[in-house]
Amino acid sequence: MRNLMLFAFLAGMFLPARAQPSPDAGNLFVPPVDIRMLLSANFGELRADHFHSGIDVKTRGRSGLPVYACADGYISRIAVTPNGFGKALYISHPNGYTTVYAHLDSFMPGVEVWVRDKQYARKSYAINLFPGPEQFPVTRGQQIGLSGNTGTSAGPHLHFEIRNSRNQNPLDPLPFFPEIEDHIRPVIQYVYLYPLTPSTMVQGKAEKQKFSVSENKGRYTLNAHEPVPVSGTFGIGIEAIDYVDHSWNKCGIHSLEVKLDNRKIYAHHIGEFSFAETRYINSHIDYAERVTSGKNIQKTFLDPNNRLSIYDNDIRHSGRITLTDTLVHTITIVVTDSHGNQSDLAFTVLKQERPGPVATSCRTPQTALFHWQNDNIYESQGFKIRVPAGALYDTLCFTYARTEGLPGSFSRVHQIDRATTPAHDPFQIWIAPDSVPAGIEKKMCLVHIDEEGEYQCAGGSWEGKYLTTRTRQFGKYTVLADTLPPVIEPMNIRHEKNMSREADIRVKIKDDLSGIRVYHGYIDNRWALFEYDPKNDLLIYRFDPERVERDSWHELVLTVVDEKENFSVYHARFYW
Repeated sequence: MRNLMLFAFLAGMFLPARAQPSPDAGNLFVPPVDIRMLLSANFGELRADHFHSGIDVKTRGRSGLPVYACADGYISRIAVTPNGFGKALYISHPNGYTTVYAHLDSFMPGVEVWVRDKQYARKSYAINLFPGPEQFPVTRGQQIGLSGNTGTSAGPHLHFEIRNSRNQNPLDPLPFFPEIEDHIRPVIQYVYLYPLTPSTMVQGKAEKQKFSVSENKGRYTLNAHEPVPVSGTFGIGIEAIDYVDHSWNKCGIHSLEVKLDNRKIYAHHIGEFSFAETRYINSHIDYAERVTSGKNIQKTFLDPNNRLSIYDNDIRHSGRITLTDTLVHTITIVVTDSHGNQSDLAFTVLKQERPGPVATSCRTPQTALFHWQNDNIYESQGFKIRVPAGALYDTLCFTYARTEGLPGSFSRVHQIDRATTPAHDPFQIWIAPDSVPAGIEKKMCLVHIDEEGEYQCAGGSWEGKYLTTRTRQFGKYTVLADTLPPVIEPMNIRHEKNMSREADIRVKIKDDLSGIRVYHGYIDNRWALFEYDPKNDLLIYRFDPERVERDSWHELVLTVVDEKENFSVYHARFYW
């Protein structure tokens, strides 16, 4: 029997690298919950720095609903992290797929005990475990845990994924669950035309132009005079969302196609992607628009360093359009969801000669020209930057300026290009403080200042007279000192309190600048498992009678340390 199971799992490993759900995909899995599968998010949605890699299943707004294995298999990975997926189970199946169940409140009893023992052995809440095939086998429909709100979760729900076991690429789960109904067409909200050369104009303007639309039974038209006059090379962007039946939540679209006079010039399909490429979403969208307004505009033209695999191979001229005659041309945009519901938009454009001189390659005064395929270095007084090859999506007209420092800062404010410029890979910056008081050199950190004036520590270590760090964020930077210790705020415990009626100990922890680096909780001089929930600044210790004696007095010592080695200690004697 053991050999048969091993053969079945190995056979499943020979799925193609880009797995396509089979026609009977809807019979492979049972739902992971025993209530109607209603979605609050779907596969491929546009998120900050990534595509959504699964579906979010509603759990009636609460934690504690049973979660079930979708098919026979074994638990091949157990991950617990304060952020991200929180508490998550990975089940490998002999059909070549892996299912993922994330943001769980707890695991099934045997797994829960095993994980807790490992956490105590390693003295760490965060843990990543890989059981063997015989340790935790599961059967189709077996309860494996309870739904929750752990990790980076905006509310109770089950994040569910189906992956190709061979390469761990996430797949769109909707073809596997026909019980999730969707008869609603995608909604096209706005269309944008982008000038892609310095000499291009749209409707006589050199900036991107936004067009509202009107709809009639899935057919959209522009609320603008047509044909739209365009001079030079331009591209198209679209703002579109989707809905599924029985849910008010906005979801993402599955595919997008653009035709010029019935000839396809662009198409993408988001049925599968790899985690290694997901950050290229910042090239796929209008990143500057997302930073400034929060809107997700999908560009239908490709940057030179956009390496996403979701695009069709026959895209013409990277989706860029140049009209070469004076005829009226028709552009058709087709938007489709995972269930095949479709909306389309058609409008016309006309070449118009641009009056006046041709602009230069950079519209704003540049400090340096950073080519995306090269290593780029720039130096100025008290400042250096190195942007490696491949860190940018396109060649950048880099700008830099230095202004007066802020109250309490130890350097000028360095405007390093714009916060609206995306970076795929980290680049390195060096800033020389004007002066540093003796004794607090190790407390210095480079701080990014966002558009609202909020500070975010970007790290910082010393190299000679410079404080340096690696970052993916352009924008404003300065140097500040973090000399304040973290704040520990007890919620349900105090010194000499009788805790016998409490199920847990709850403490809030916060840090004003550099952030929490580590915490340690000890009860009676023995390490205690405190679960960390950063989104709520909360530490929770759940009383464990196997490790803490009942009906006795105990001593709690909690130490919290920030990234600059400032620390706070909380002591309490309690009865439980």
